[in-house]
Amino acid sequence: MTLHVVTGRANAGKTGVAYKRLRSAVSEGRRAVLVLPAVPDVERARREFSQSSQLGIEITTFGGLVSSRWEETGDGRAIVTPAQRAILLELLSSATGQSRGLARLASGCVDALTEGSGSDWRAVRGRVSPAGAALADLLDAYALELDRRGLVEMPEATRLLGQCVGEQGQVLVVHRFTDFTPSQVALIRAMSEKDDVTVTLTWDEEFAPTCVLTEILHELGKFSSTHVSETTSYTPPALDKVGNELFIDAGSLNRDPTLRLGLAEGEAAQARLVADEIALALSSGVAESAERIAVVCRDLAQHYSALRSALEQAGQAAQFDMPMPFAAAPLGAALLDGLAFAFSGERSRLLRLLRSPFSAVERLEARRLEQRWRKRGL
Repeated sequence: MTLHVVTGRANAGKTGVAYKRLRSAVSEGRRAVLVLPAVPDVERARREFSQSSQLGIEITTFGGLVSSRWEETGDGRAIVTPAQRAILLELLSSATGQSRGLARLASGCVDALTEGSGSDWRAVRGRVSPAGAALADLLDAYALELDRRGLVEMPEATRLLGQCVGEQGQVLVVHRFTDFTPSQVALIRAMSEKDDVTVTLTWDEEFAPTCVLTEILHELGKFSSTHVSETTSYTPPALDKVGNELFIDAGSLNRDPTLRLGLAEGEAAQARLVADEIALALSSGVAESAERIAVVCRDLAQHYSALRSALEQAGQAAQFDMPMPFAAAPLGAALLDGLAFAFSGERSRLLRLLRSPFSAVERLEARRLEQRWRKRGL
């Protein structure tokens, strides 16, 4: 089969290319798989495809792909979870009188060794300095314990999958990743030998922020069947200017009256920055009223709590246009609290209802009620 590498800057149309390949595969009756970096990406993609009535596409993370394929074609061993590894290493270290710190160090070593050498790390033996003897003994004991319990590390399984004979002719799209581990690159290469694999990368040779992906692109380019295609799409001039100059000459952006740059580290700091910018826009007359200001996020659900808190602290009313579970909405939470108290008599649910905006009870009075109920043992 073949490996397609689709490159381009952000908003250049890579998603359109990826989704088109998946839809074509489904229409041809082929197995279609979309691999995304994280669970929120998976959930968002599932909503997008369900709204377009596109069925028959498997959407998962790389870990989910490896786990499902390992169950289908693996050698019978179970993939060890991080929690299982931590427990085993702590048990082995305590059995020899070593500290938990050594177990945590060994866990990091296992990550590095399995990614770098696959299953070969189990056979690594050699002379080590006295300072490293205890760590080496713990790693040896852990490898033997995995064999005894029929367990395998995720990077080991990822590399071994490439040697298994799997289904041929499926369409696999690996999308939105900003980096790959050595084991993931090895699996992509192996699957491209029997499947139609597409990898999208946000990369442009002349765009400084994406240069970190050049090495991975070259690694994927070693495969003779690789086809690299650059996508293009219209980007608003203001955003294009930011993308081109932010990492090269921020001074020119600061002189542009149509743009304001702000730096914040963390979701809470970003939310406070948004609240400050809204206050500045209103006080300076840039915005006639708060109704003329829009805050746009790539994923509003991710920033909802921090934004809502920051705007409330600033005394700024806001409307949030986003789908949310009924229980997460203030009215929904209040109704469910009332029902829970009616059916089960939970005092905590009644107190939460009394503290909500839908109760006529003052906060101080709700606190006094709680104190009286606690004294009476209710």
